[in-house]
Amino acid sequence: MEETRSREESKLRVLEVIGGMIRNRGQDGFVRLLIQNFDSEGMQIDCFVPYDCPFPSYRKCIEEQGSGFYELGLPYMPERSVNYIYRPFLKFLREHPYDIIHIHSSKTTMMAMMAAAAKKTGVPRVIIHAHSGGGRETIKHRLLRFLGDLTMRNRVDLYCACSRSAAEWKFAGGYAEKALVIKNGIDVGKYRFDPEVRKQIRNKLGVFSDTFVVGNTGSLTAPKNQSFLIRVFAAVAEEDPSVVLLLVGDGEDRPMLEELITCLHLSDKVIFAGNVSDVEIWLQAMDVFVFPSLFEGFGIAALEAQAAGLPVIASDIVPDDVAVTDYVRFLSLKAGARKWAEEVLQHRNRARKDCTEAVRRAGYDIRETAGFVRDVYRKLEKGKIPADSGNAGCDRQ
Repeated sequence: MEETRSREESKLRVLEVIGGMIRNRGQDGFVRLLIQNFDSEGMQIDCFVPYDCPFPSYRKCIEEQGSGFYELGLPYMPERSVNYIYRPFLKFLREHPYDIIHIHSSKTTMMAMMAAAAKKTGVPRVIIHAHSGGGRETIKHRLLRFLGDLTMRNRVDLYCACSRSAAEWKFAGGYAEKALVIKNGIDVGKYRFDPEVRKQIRNKLGVFSDTFVVGNTGSLTAPKNQSFLIRVFAAVAEEDPSVVLLLVGDGEDRPMLEELITCLHLSDKVIFAGNVSDVEIWLQAMDVFVFPSLFEGFGIAALEAQAAGLPVIASDIVPDDVAVTDYVRFLSLKAGARKWAEEVLQHRNRARKDCTEAVRRAGYDIRETAGFVRDVYRKLEKGKIPADSGNAGCDRQ
């Protein structure tokens, strides 16, 4: 018994902190995949969220790996200052000591507040990880970035981001240049195109085998810009009345989107799949993936679509890192819905190809990412600060 306790105490204790609502996508999807594919020998990797987790399957996935899953159950108030989270988080850290805290968030203020709490409670190593980028540069954004820099400057040991552009968007000055880019790996093999699965999911949706299906996955929120997608789809439907739009995901914009669909007389052509845990299955049913985001840190949904063999039409605001195949076309949102529709229509009757190896060769296999992150943790444990290598050059020890 004493020996077991000693082994547990000698483990490197790491806490993956998710600074937003869990949607089973994006940054929290990345954390789940990371833990599921992590070689945790000699480590205890736990997960924390300040809010409630609305997906029991998410918690189950984490706990099945032997990881702890902690949720404080605080109300989610995105428009309010995050300071109401500080004291409960401080209390949690005092009761649960960790060697490394890895903070995943799209909000500078959240990263700064959590980093401050971590250092106040004596956490030896703090990592912050930016998962969003782009958008419109405003005075407010510049101020928050400046204030965040002041708070984090002596409290953060390693700055990380999902892309170089995400680092530049979130971190001030030299910290953006020094940030370690960690590739948003996916479980590549799950996305391989399967004609039989395509047939099954289309039958489930009541969609004919020769119907042209335009698709999109992600939260139904303003940054994902599905309202523009619906206008693009309306222009496509003028040319091809049998076309179908498949939207996978949910969010606060759904009522507005449903109203727009009704106004454009498209209700019989749009399918809302809601939040799903098997997005790779739904991608099989699509023929083209349209991704008109207003800003993205990386654009993992576009990567998943490529792995499924889909052509991708993305806004030119999406980082070009995501184009790991020849099937990505970037367009300006200023080009307008009709120009986008013309591009979409070019992909009717296009044969699907297996693109999984291209995605894997580009370094976006989650197993490679998990191994890279493990090496980062071990280096930090020894007091070393890993240099930027984008999943490829962190010396394995």
